[in-house]
Amino acid sequence: SVRDWLDNTHTLSKGYIVGDMSNDGVLDERDSSAILKSIICAESGANPLMADFNGDGTVNALDASAILKLIAGI
Repeated sequence: SVRDWLDNTHTLSKGYIVGDMSNDGVLDERDSSAILKSIICAESGANPLMADFNGDGTVNALDASAILKLIAGI
């Protein structure tokens, strides 16, 4: 499940979840949308430090896509 995957791989020691731009403790499509909006400078999101979901050092559409793929189980 998404929760198991997050618990095992993407929860940081301070309780933040990588990709959780809304900082609500849930990784969902709103976080993907917030990442895309931050890329085009439409908004910054509540927790922009968590935007690099795939860990490649760059915040881009690949991070948003990876979140949606995880949620969809792809």
